Amino acid sequence: MVGDHPIDTSDDVCAALERMGLDASQLHNATTIQRRHGNLLYRITLGGSSCILKVFGDAGASREVRAYALLMEIGVPTLPTIATAGDALLLEDLEVSN
Repeated sequence: MVGDHPIDTSDDVCAALERMGLDASQLHNATTIQRRHGNLLYRITLGGSSCILKVFGDAGASREVRAYALLMEIGVPTLPTIATAGDALLLEDLEVSN
C-alpha cells in the first residue's frame, strides 16, 4: 500500500516512475484524481514534493507527451515538467507551487 491506497495504484505509479528513470522507492503517497478513457491522473508525493502524474492508456492519448516535448523544444511555456516517459508526464503540482 501507498498511504491508504490499494497496491494496484502504487504499482501503476511505481511502474510509470521507473519508465521515467526515477526512483520509485521515493514514492510516499498516491491519490487517484481521475480515471477516464484509460488515462489516469494521480497526485503523488515523491521525496518531499507533490507532483501530478498523468499516465496515458493508449498510444493515441500519449500524443500529449510528444506535444509537451515539442513545446519545450521551441520555447513555448508549459506547466513545469519534471520527467516524461513515452506514456506518462510528471508535472509540478500547481496547487502547492510557488
